[in-house]
Amino acid sequence: MTDYNNWQFNMWFLPKWDQEEISNELKLAHDRYHVYVNDDFVGNRALLTQNEDIFAVEDYLRKEGFEEFNTTLEGDHFMIEAYNDSEASKMKDMLETYLQIR
Repeated sequence: MTDYNNWQFNMWFLPKWDQEEISNELKLAHDRYHVYVNDDFVGNRALLTQNEDIFAVEDYLRKEGFEEFNTTLEGDHFMIEAYNDSEASKMKDMLETYLQIR
């Protein structure tokens, strides 16, 4: 039996490996990513709907005027590499607030 947001699903009719696969797919809507700027942890970003993705963080930074950075996704780590230290510091401050609100 799988518990998903207080809903109980009885999957007795599926082989065990199918049950685990379905459980993993149900969790995708609530993925959580750890966000780093220049290897410093800034906060977590939870994806609450299937339409959201972690690259919304990159879009937010670009809308705020940051241009000189690169992003990579390594598992559940969203890594942002800022090209200069003063921009990285400003970016960290903005992202800390952004991630707390989201």
